[in-house]
Amino acid sequence: MNSVRYIYVFPSKFPSRLTFSEIEESYRRAAARLGSVEVQNLGSWTRKKKEWNDPNTVILFLREIPEVIPPDRKAKCVFHYTESVGEPGCLIPNQQGMADYYSSRAGEFDLFLAGTPSAVEFWRPRCRKVALMPLGYDPEVMGVPNWTREKTHDIGFCGTMIGRRNWVFPSIRKRFGSRYLEIGGISGKERNAAFDACRIMLHVGHSNEKGFAHLRLWSAVSTSAALVTEERDAWPAVPRQHYVSLLPVEEENPETFVDQLVETLKLPLLEIARMMHADLSAYTSDRCLKEFMMPAVEAIL
Repeated sequence: MNSVRYIYVFPSKFPSRLTFSEIEESYRRAAARLGSVEVQNLGSWTRKKKEWNDPNTVILFLREIPEVIPPDRKAKCVFHYTESVGEPGCLIPNQQGMADYYSSRAGEFDLFLAGTPSAVEFWRPRCRKVALMPLGYDPEVMGVPNWTREKTHDIGFCGTMIGRRNWVFPSIRKRFGSRYLEIGGISGKERNAAFDACRIMLHVGHSNEKGFAHLRLWSAVSTSAALVTEERDAWPAVPRQHYVSLLPVEEENPETFVDQLVETLKLPLLEIARMMHADLSAYTSDRCLKEFMMPAVEAIL
């Protein structure tokens, strides 16, 4: 068999381009070291791309796909799914719409890659083949924790106020006051430095899906704040070891969730954050490409 060429294709339009800019840069750096991988942007992927007809090429689309994938292509096509998944009724409308759209086009791909075991199980009956693929960590791009930073805030949060967040965060703001930090308008190392000033990096999902937001996981690896979230599948992180897992938010009584946050502040949060970084920083971008993506692709060649 001839050597395989892997082309990772990232979104080219805002806001997806910005959202995945850290992953794109970390994969570019890994690609330069690996040699057989290259990174491109979706904007150049038209029907005329010659790579569609190369049987030794594997094209991996992350987050977004072309409007048309040639049915007569000779290259292998892979979709790296990064969004929330769940059965009908678990997701907010835009998440459900995305899951429905990619379900309708799943047959166009030889392989799906998903970030957690629960996402793999969701896609298994909906596509030809699915495999586990963490996004991975690059300290040069994402930053490293500042373990000596003064903790001026109890809780930090970064994300869009949508879905379930609309009925829990008013209670959090009221209870914690100036000890709550809402981090917006910044990304990458700057965002993670803001979390370094917080004891907790809080994540509340938009909806009731099982999986954790995979991008947020690698942000947590990059900061000295301890990750706190609801009961979710945050693989490869382990609950009670790498992060604190709380009972889900209930719309009827969000104060119960806030009470859990108050109790969480009594835990050895810095130790939990140190364990998260020590264990999960080993999932480098290079490792994820070599040990997860490449074997999964080789299985379909």
